[in-house]
Amino acid sequence: MHLGIRDKSVVIILDTLLSILFESLIILPRGVGKTSSYIVLILTGKEIMNKNSLNNYIEKFLKGKLSNEEELELLLWVKQHRDNRNEFFKIQHSISAKILRSSGKTEYLKWQELKRKINDQKINSVRCLSINKIISYAAVLFAGIIISYLLIPTKLNNIHNCNYSQIITAPHGARTSFKLPDSSIVWLNSGSTLSFSTDFEKGRVVKLKGEAFFKVVKSRKPFIVSTNFGEVEVKGTSFNVKAFEDENLETTLVTGSVSIRNKNLNKEVTLEPGQQVRLDGNTFMIECVDTDIFTSWKDGKIIFRKEYLPQLAKRLERWYNVKIDLDEDTRLDKIHYSGTIEMESFSEILELLRVTAPIDYSFNEKTRVISIRYDKSH
Repeated sequence: MHLGIRDKSVVIILDTLLSILFESLIILPRGVGKTSSYIVLILTGKEIMNKNSLNNYIEKFLKGKLSNEEELELLLWVKQHRDNRNEFFKIQHSISAKILRSSGKTEYLKWQELKRKINDQKINSVRCLSINKIISYAAVLFAGIIISYLLIPTKLNNIHNCNYSQIITAPHGARTSFKLPDSSIVWLNSGSTLSFSTDFEKGRVVKLKGEAFFKVVKSRKPFIVSTNFGEVEVKGTSFNVKAFEDENLETTLVTGSVSIRNKNLNKEVTLEPGQQVRLDGNTFMIECVDTDIFTSWKDGKIIFRKEYLPQLAKRLERWYNVKIDLDEDTRLDKIHYSGTIEMESFSEILELLRVTAPIDYSFNEKTRVISIRYDKSH
């Protein structure tokens, strides 16, 4: 992708502005050999959009009048700070209801598409910017430059190139999706990492730490997901694998067939669609489940049914990039919740947890640590 900036004086001005004004510079290499490229992201912390312009941008988007450049500016602003995200989410419920009442399904779907882009933490295209626009962005300490080959998706996640392998990380508070060399699609959940070779000729093997949903292209070559607990093998199917270091291995099958092997015990089980296997110690536990509950995260939702507070707290930590400390009170372990989280701010979630169970909490904004305790007076 070319920036369309040819004037040497413009380049000098831009280089000077970048070196003096911007607070952080991250260079992320991608690709292998002749197809290598670099993503350059310059991000800072100053807000560039007030509430009036935010409402105006959303209204223009729903009317189909928001340019690619304006849409990029909106997405970057929302992803720039959690405060910005919270401000954005505060008005989403009323706007969604208004859209449904007055504008019908088409505008509602447009709104859902904008939410999906924000939730996915990705930016797929950047238009060429004029020098005036570049200077104005620099003047408010906010800019983004992406230098990459065409047809290679750009995402706000950490991507490294090392010895013909790729390591893709979705940090806490972010999720992403991408294609593998065989065109299989992966959705990577918060706090997760996927490693794989850029050449699948010798074998389709990926290494997962965390959680991912796979939609695997059919092939004679088996597709293997390797984890610290065991391996999941398929040939063409869609399934979810959860393999966080502090939790048990869990695989949920949506379509097709998968085999799960325990490396230590040399045991293997096979799943049918709608089944889930969980490795509990040295034992495989298989049960029929509602797969939507375990795969909805890829669509920007958390669905939980009678989930106990300690387990739910772990999911919320990764989802919102916070730290949750539970008081050492066994009564907290017995509290469970059922519900669906979709685009709500973390402050809203905390209030919902508080009013529906005997708990209270305190939040340290500087450290982003939430302390939850049992509330005897509830």
